[in-house]
Amino acid sequence: MPRYQPTPDFEHGQSDVTGVLLVNLGTPEAPTPSAVRRFLQQFLSDPRVVELPRPLWWLILNGVILRIRPSRSAEAYEKIWTDNGSPLLLFSSQLAERVAARLDEQAPGFFRVELGMTYGQPSIPDAIDRLQQAGARRLLVVPLYPQYSGTTTASVFDCVTGKLQGVRWVPETRFINQYHDAPAYIGALAASIRDYWQEHGRGAHLLLSFHGVPRYTLDGGDPYHCQCRKTGRLLAEALGLDDDAWTLSFQSRVGRAEWVRPYTDETVKALGGRGIERLDVVCPGFSTDCLETLEEIAMQNAEFFAESGGPRTGHGAGSRPLSTIGRFLEFSVHAPDILESLHFYKMLGFTELESADVYTHKYAVVSDGELNIGLHDFEFEAPAVTYVQPDLAKHARSMADHGFDFTFTHLNEDVFNSLGFRDRDGNAVRMVEARTFHMVEEAENDSHCGNWFELTLPVRDTMRAAQFWAPIAPAMLQVREEPTVHMRFDATGVALGLSESIALKAPSLCFRCPDREALLALLEQHGFDYEKFPGFEGAFASLRSPEGTTLFLFETDFLGESYEVDEAGDPADFPG
Repeated sequence: MPRYQPTPDFEHGQSDVTGVLLVNLGTPEAPTPSAVRRFLQQFLSDPRVVELPRPLWWLILNGVILRIRPSRSAEAYEKIWTDNGSPLLLFSSQLAERVAARLDEQAPGFFRVELGMTYGQPSIPDAIDRLQQAGARRLLVVPLYPQYSGTTTASVFDCVTGKLQGVRWVPETRFINQYHDAPAYIGALAASIRDYWQEHGRGAHLLLSFHGVPRYTLDGGDPYHCQCRKTGRLLAEALGLDDDAWTLSFQSRVGRAEWVRPYTDETVKALGGRGIERLDVVCPGFSTDCLETLEEIAMQNAEFFAESGGPRTGHGAGSRPLSTIGRFLEFSVHAPDILESLHFYKMLGFTELESADVYTHKYAVVSDGELNIGLHDFEFEAPAVTYVQPDLAKHARSMADHGFDFTFTHLNEDVFNSLGFRDRDGNAVRMVEARTFHMVEEAENDSHCGNWFELTLPVRDTMRAAQFWAPIAPAMLQVREEPTVHMRFDATGVALGLSESIALKAPSLCFRCPDREALLALLEQHGFDYEKFPGFEGAFASLRSPEGTTLFLFETDFLGESYEVDEAGDPADFPG
């Protein structure tokens, strides 16, 4: 067996190719304890990551950490895992594809782009092999870490050079050390944040959270801490922020040793305690969303903020937020007999609205002034939470880039544009390009059911379901852990609840009716069939509409706290 790897299929006179190797840290192959254990074994065995003496660290790693941490970490990964696998791998692959496409536009056939992971798959050695097989004689290594750290960037260098030491024909190599203050990088971060603010409104304070490192790395001369500080300062300047409008912190610390400060969790709790109405969090050091942004920031720290008194958080990683869904339009249901459903809702005090001629099937809308229910005489994935997004075709491309799998798309000039997808629990979501009805003044708060306060979706795991909805519904309104986990979001104009209750069989509507006896008397008078004490969150009764929608009736909000959903604007003119 040759000592050095031969050059594959070399032919004199063939054109040289420049290989671009994008490198991210890595991810387990699955959200299971065994897969996480393999990943952690490789990751934590790297002396760049943990600098303790090897024999001592081997005993700690194999005797303690790998026996305990894989199960805990697997639970966290399970919460963020997508139908297409790991978010970090999914988004990193999409980034590599976009870079390859851009380079091919500028210099067709000159570049070949590959993605490699320092730990796990696809590995750096395999990526280099693929580049060499493509004829790469020049190699540009781009670690996806804006700020240099010996724990990350240097590990990439070790892995790349370790591979090249066994190659016979070493390519001319350039290694990108960092880009923490590159104008294009700062500009991209600022543009992403501005786009988020334009779509969701601006929070009262902006937190820049970077991954933490042990304090001894700073004392040993690692520039990471200083480069993070400079990135933060340049980004704040680009956004025109005053010093008291933003804070910088460091997350993800483990163990008892001191890490660089301030810590993100402590900072979030302190900001929540100050009564800040909404905290926006961005993670500029992460090139793609991953466990640290999706679970640690969007879930753990959002909960810390809420527990400390802060009612709202908004999260975006270094990349553009996923929320391109638009504003809530209606709760869409399949109504085989629209007249029967209309009669049911009108008897309850709902108002029929004027609908537009945009569908080829029969369509009607009823409203109580807060909730709009779309009745469709058409078989589709129903019931569905429906949103209106004027530039639907553009946003569909963005959503596809972020891993959304559509169940249907109608996106051409000859039809009323619409699309659909499902959340992780199979609940249907629809998007349309314009409003499909007129609101009228007499539809304001006149339902005999009282005040509608939540559209509730049944989910298997509330925390995992919340990770799907968090980028779409960045404002968490309330959360309760006992007796079953229940979360409520302001899902861009609708109070959306996520419930693990076994009594909830399908998406349902919740109404608060303080005068219980009067409502029950009305139901008896009009001959409504209803169920007393249906077993969901203490509801005193439930109704089932002709098309099958369940309406739960409560005397008080079962979460017991007040909240306010932003009023939906009119993102599109009434069509027709």
